[in-house]
Amino acid sequence: MKKITNIMSRNIVTISSDTNIKEIIHIMKEKNIGKLPVIENNKVIGVVERKSLLIKKESAPLPPVIAINDLILQLPNSKSFKERLNKLTGYLAKEIMETNFLKIDINDTLENLVTKLVEDNYTYALIFNNDSLEGIITETDLIKNIF
Repeated sequence: MKKITNIMSRNIVTISSDTNIKEIIHIMKEKNIGKLPVIENNKVIGVVERKSLLIKKESAPLPPVIAINDLILQLPNSKSFKERLNKLTGYLAKEIMETNFLKIDINDTLENLVTKLVEDNYTYALIFNNDSLEGIITETDLIKNIF
């Protein structure tokens, strides 16, 4: 059976706890990734996931619109819309990150990793060598490499 080290992605993009949502979105889009470990004092303290951007604090505001029959008109940006959008983009990684994440030792078995993913309902695991972040394995990585 393959080892964790054969499947994990080693090129991990991380962010600081003070990275704002605007920068997080930019990084995720540019790198085509959906999970960003958050580092503080050289330790992983959480993970920002794509879903974190959608469900934390408040949902993104929609611009004001008027619907007349089948015609939808977007109104000029209202002050409250701009204020809500600015507030949302001002959140920091430490305010939206998930602090519960699956931490797996690099020498653990792939079978144990898969069991923990399924039992604990995670979609990824961060791979560590002692306290050093070495990689990440997602469900997609597992499907590509096992089946």
